Amino acid sequence: MSPTVYLLCFGIGFVFLLASFILGELADLVHVDGGGHGPGPLSTSVVATFAMGFGMGGYGAISLLKWAKGPSVLVAMMAGLAFAGATWGVLRFLYHSGEGSSEFRLEDLIGAEAEITVPIPVGGRGEIAFIAAKARQIATALSADGGGIAKNRTVKIVRVSGDTMIVEEIKKLE
Repeated sequence: MSPTVYLLCFGIGFVFLLASFILGELADLVHVDGGGHGPGPLSTSVVATFAMGFGMGGYGAISLLKWAKGPSVLVAMMAGLAFAGATWGVLRFLYHSGEGSSEFRLEDLIGAEAEITVPIPVGGRGEIAFIAAKARQIATALSADGGGIAKNRTVKIVRVSGDTMIVEEIKKLE
């Protein structure tokens, strides 16, 4: 291959990558899905980066190192795969670093504060609301002493029994 072909590969990859950043979602319409777990190995950015790496590696091998066409193609392929692999790894890392888990263990809520949303009658059940996994959650609640607790009162979760929270009212000092 001539150095011009390698420069052309680099240029096309660069323009395609730049366009994918400018156009964002629109440029990612052409990709192979990574199984619903982030960008695929043939996403727009990864393919464009492969073309850039291929062009840089091949151009460097044939023009700067004065290697023959055969070895320069191997260097171009290895450079393209290295760049594409690194890009795919970074994109997957960025995709997954933004994910949060919506799961939490009820036992981890012991000691947390909650608000009574449905009053707890004497000897009965009510409902509390609390924040867990960055979202408002609700749960059935019982008073630890069996007494009643009015709506909008702040309570502390002291135990968990199945999926029911055992709570104590937090008394405000006046």
